[in-house]
Amino acid sequence: MQIIFGSENAELLRNRHVVLELEAFDMGQGTKAAYCVLPQDAIPVEQLADLARLQRLHQGVVDALKRGDNALVLEGIQHLRGKFKGELDSFYDIISERLQGK
Repeated sequence: MQIIFGSENAELLRNRHVVLELEAFDMGQGTKAAYCVLPQDAIPVEQLADLARLQRLHQGVVDALKRGDNALVLEGIQHLRGKFKGELDSFYDIISERLQGK
């Protein structure tokens, strides 16, 4: 997985790659959102039909994180772990640990 910053960069890549928002970071000159760009093989064939739903679920987790709805974040993460060939599992682990105070 590659990480990029800025919605402009994410939009440039969306037509050819799966791009998912992660979190926003203070970059010294304002806040910029971070996005992951998944490699071409990160979507197993058996998940292709479900890709749009998985993307919506991931975005729902990110939106809930922004709102501070920790219960919804943790619930969504349970359904997303292992998806995208595990490419985002480290992100989900970090968020879960942060929210659970570990």
